Amino acid sequence: MKKRKKAETSKVILAALLSIAALVVAFACALMWRTNDTAPLAYVIPGVMGPAATAIGFYYWKARAENVIKIARAQDDYEKRTAAQVEKMFEQLDESGAP
Repeated sequence: MKKRKKAETSKVILAALLSIAALVVAFACALMWRTNDTAPLAYVIPGVMGPAATAIGFYYWKARAENVIKIARAQDDYEKRTAAQVEKMFEQLDESGAP
């Protein structure tokens, strides 16, 4: 049996917040349709969509920071590997006696 990879906390929080925002918007739309009043939009847009937009922005900022770290590590590995390959080539040249 394969072990399921545990979901990141930030993804769980983001999914929960967006789900709640979608439910509130759906409820507000149903209420507006039923009452023919658009006044709830004045409260739904800033009250629900503001925190949702902030959560999305935070998630992207966090993902960007993590990717920068991953890219830096990959670059370091590549440079170390390349340096080792160059040294190996020089050793081979020294052994063969080539000018």
